[in-house]
Amino acid sequence: MRQGLRIAVTGHRDLTPATLDLVAAAIHEEIRGHAGGRINSYPPLEEHVRTRWLDAFTRRQPAEHTDILVSYAPEDRMWADWIGAVLRRAGCRVSPQAIGTPQSLDGGEGRGQALVILSTAYVRSPQGRETWERLSAPDLAGNGRPLVSARIADLRLPSPFSDRPPVDLVRHSAEQATDAVLRAVGLDR
Repeated sequence: MRQGLRIAVTGHRDLTPATLDLVAAAIHEEIRGHAGGRINSYPPLEEHVRTRWLDAFTRRQPAEHTDILVSYAPEDRMWADWIGAVLRRAGCRVSPQAIGTPQSLDGGEGRGQALVILSTAYVRSPQGRETWERLSAPDLAGNGRPLVSARIADLRLPSPFSDRPPVDLVRHSAEQATDAVLRAVGLDR
């Protein structure tokens, strides 16, 4: 098997267009040789079909942080459930925790990541501010939990919530929002 075919099969996402052309030419020649010269061209693939096949054969790196705490206001439970499902499908272990509940943030503090769902209810809540400050503060060893925020409402973020740029999920399709959440926690789809 030619090197170009091995590259195509392993699914590298960082290939340049010129390299992709070389890979396509190598595949074309290989198939043409097996078909006795009877195949001279292929119909173009529709973009959604091409990306589906690319996604199916793309090798993904394992996530460095697979434990993710999802902090949310009780009013935003539906968003927390959806984000949790997206992360679980990507192989993460998710711990959803509503602010103002007796659950402790100590389970796994300093390990994994935290994703805070920012909404009007979360930002206005004293428990939301307290949770944000606890999640963003370094521990005694100086290590902090990687903190990511996702904004689900069109609102201006006050300090301390504005200290880190949020992933904006407002006015996105489900697919765009899924991609944004996965990118935010360091996973590519």
